Amino acid sequence: MFTSPLRLRLIAVSGVLAGGACLMTACGSDTSSSSAAPTPVTETVTSTRPAAPDPSTEDSSGGTTATITTTGGDGERCSARDLTGRVRETPNNAAGTTSVELVFINTSGRTCTLHGFPGVSFVGDGNGTQIGAPARRTSGDNDQTITLRANERGTSTVQIAQARNYPDATCRPHQVDGFRVYPPNDTASLFIRYSSATGCESSDVSLLKVTALNG
Repeated sequence: MFTSPLRLRLIAVSGVLAGGACLMTACGSDTSSSSAAPTPVTETVTSTRPAAPDPSTEDSSGGTTATITTTGGDGERCSARDLTGRVRETPNNAAGTTSVELVFINTSGRTCTLHGFPGVSFVGDGNGTQIGAPARRTSGDNDQTITLRANERGTSTVQIAQARNYPDATCRPHQVDGFRVYPPNDTASLFIRYSSATGCESSDVSLLKVTALNG
């Protein structure tokens, strides 16, 4: 079949136009170059800070504050086996005297009470030997009853006169290991370590004074 030169030119021009139209309309099935941009995602993070302990009911000595009454209180009397003791340093020191607090924590799991003065003396020699005279009682108020629920604490202040206030021949200085402490109206005792003091072997020298228990 014979095709004229004019017809051949018309066919060629039509092909060029069709190819250009295909490029402008992105012919074919590949869509990777025309995908939509991702939508941003916003994430909210909530941080919860643990509540701080109430400084009015707890301190570094351990335990929480006890209930103080002027009546009999709740629970049976606290005995030595119900309590754990420790020493807390205080800033209430005078010339020639150091003051510390004896802290009694109820570790029995039951409620018990304390009323009155603890019995306190120095001990040493690594075997509980009493060093010097026991503590004298102060003239403070003795009407308070301390009710200790589980893990609550009561305190008593011990004033310690320095052994160097006395001549060595009178005092006979002796390093101590700590305190032997009898809870009020108990015949069993606690040992509370405190080796920062020097006692007097002489029972004629009284270095210790103790206050009644309080909260």
